[in-house]
Amino acid sequence: MNFGLALIHGLIWSVMWGSMVTITEIKWPHIFLHDYPKELQAVIKLPPFTNKKSAYIFQTVSLLLIVAFIFWSAICTYKAVTVEFWTIFFHVFVVCMCWNIFDLIVMDWLIFCTWKPSFIVLSGSEDNKAYNNYKFHFIGFIKGSGILTISSIIIAELCYIILKYIVW
Repeated sequence: MNFGLALIHGLIWSVMWGSMVTITEIKWPHIFLHDYPKELQAVIKLPPFTNKKSAYIFQTVSLLLIVAFIFWSAICTYKAVTVEFWTIFFHVFVVCMCWNIFDLIVMDWLIFCTWKPSFIVLSGSEDNKAYNNYKFHFIGFIKGSGILTISSIIIAELCYIILKYIVW
């Protein structure tokens, strides 16, 4: 496995995810409100969710690019050499876990819990102690690890099939 390249692709993938999440939080905070701790959801008062079409178009295009990148990462990395399924799986898993770790440390703990910029602190929840709930985000990280493991298996299998039957 090309671990160094997987880490580089993981960093790129993290920036892609982080950009999508940040832009969505700034322009359409309604979309990720369900990801906030329950204590915050109960007190946050947002104006009506308008401009849904633009939000959903942005989300769809962003997710398509993010998914395309992970497939590109695995297929382009291993197109010149025949490898086993597990090599592709670990590559995809490393890329995915880079995002999960980036999300926990940078997006959740550093930005959400520590820095608390105005686009994160939503109306009605100012000075709420739930913003300091590091455990909530760590539990999300554990859940995300399980989801990413399953996703990595599926993505790696699809990439392996493409490589085996079309590219190699």
